[in-house]
Amino acid sequence: MITSANASKTVSSLHDNQVSLLNANNVLNSGVYADIGRAQYYNDLNRYLIRFDLQGISVKENITKVILRIQRVSNTWDNNEPYVLNAVAQDWSTDSVTWNNQPLYDPVSIVGASKAYGFYEFDVTDMVLPRLNGNVADYGFLIKKQNEGSEGSGLFATADYPIAGVQKRPELIIEYVADSIPSTPVSPTPTPVPPPANAAPPPESSGGIVLVSSGGWSKEVVKDLKVKMYRAMDGQLLKSLYVDENGFASFKQEDIPVQEPVYFLLLV
Repeated sequence: MITSANASKTVSSLHDNQVSLLNANNVLNSGVYADIGRAQYYNDLNRYLIRFDLQGISVKENITKVILRIQRVSNTWDNNEPYVLNAVAQDWSTDSVTWNNQPLYDPVSIVGASKAYGFYEFDVTDMVLPRLNGNVADYGFLIKKQNEGSEGSGLFATADYPIAGVQKRPELIIEYVADSIPSTPVSPTPTPVPPPANAAPPPESSGGIVLVSSGGWSKEVVKDLKVKMYRAMDGQLLKSLYVDENGFASFKQEDIPVQEPVYFLLLV
């Protein structure tokens, strides 16, 4: 019997950068906030590049969903207009990327969904799986306003957000089916082994049951019976006792030869 369970793990961002039209040649990779959209009053357009380390994900075959989540810490000026995510199509470096040299990106966009507590989520399952399988190169993602012509921008926490607010940092949430776990196997019922032909015959009785064990037998529940244990190899009587008032007859582990099969005779 095989059992499985749903599980999830979180991957932290590897690199993230803001690129700014107003600061087109500046590298912006150390701020605790990223502005995304067209800023009011000074006509600056900003985008956000982010990359995760997908190589460390070891549950590739069992993944059911991948969510990229960022937290909006201020939406005062974004007019609640949607944000979109695109797969980046060229390599880029966190130490040198700017507005003027920003990488190309796939034109197909994923529209994000606004969640509670300011979180913004993008379902990137169809983008991430081909990257995990090695079919598509992984250059990360670009997040921008859906309508970059309209005024308004949102402020989001970056990978450099203070440790006290680490839960606000960007993350990739991997949902998957945990590895199959075999259930505890059921031990087969041992096949009784009759005593050898040269074994001494057990005492006569009006009836009985022969049980066999090669060690580990600790208790046999019987009632109104006498119990005797014989060594199978020569029929030697090893132990004899009566049941107690509760109908139990107990053999201790040390009473049974570990390497030698024995049989029990229950006498009526």
